[in-house]
Amino acid sequence: MAINKSALLKQMVKAAKVVLEDSWPDLKEVAIAELRGIAEGVKTIEKLRLQGKISQRQAKLLLRMKRNTAQIVLLSFKGMGLIVVENALNAAFKVARDTVNTGLGFRLI
Repeated sequence: MAINKSALLKQMVKAAKVVLEDSWPDLKEVAIAELRGIAEGVKTIEKLRLQGKISQRQAKLLLRMKRNTAQIVLLSFKGMGLIVVENALNAAFKVARDTVNTGLGFRLI
């Protein structure tokens, strides 16, 4: 099953927006860009796994790097605390979990 990057991004943005509600107007563009990077990373992971070029462990490391990057970027905004950013990313990953894990055939998220 191929992962639909656009649908995945839409789900993740919707979930993060709920958590970041008050800060959303200020963070919208950056948050969407970072979540887009994560969705693109998932598609790259899917492609590389199908080609047999990366292991499950490498896939998890690649996704962790994408998540860490998004976290750093969002934390750079004034007033954004670690807990809020973590909650937003957790919400985005939670809605993406089934789609990603099913599409890849193993537990990535």
